[in-house]
Amino acid sequence: MRKILLLVVCLGVFCGCADTRWSKAGADPAMLAQDLEQCWSTVALQVPRPATMPRSMGTVTGSGGSVPIVVNTEPSQNAESIDRLQREERLLAQCMNAKGYARVSAGEANPK
Repeated sequence: MRKILLLVVCLGVFCGCADTRWSKAGADPAMLAQDLEQCWSTVALQVPRPATMPRSMGTVTGSGGSVPIVVNTEPSQNAESIDRLQREERLLAQCMNAKGYARVSAGEANPK
């Protein structure tokens, strides 16, 4: 039951991002990909992952790339995983915002 609850929570964290994308006036897909890669590299340095990751239940793919959904059997590890994912998302948003990007709904035009 805890695993199902955790999976629902993790999906909830990313569902808010599922129908959005990063947008910047004048940015082409190659520039967006390069900027995302740079920001993810920065995030990876600031939020190190454990040397051994627990069993993965799959991945969620969104505008920020693919992120593993991890379910641990130890409740304290679940909280740590969720905290780490939220911190990664916050730092990614800060980095992309600093580069002039904004998160917009998938159907919205580029911001001005």
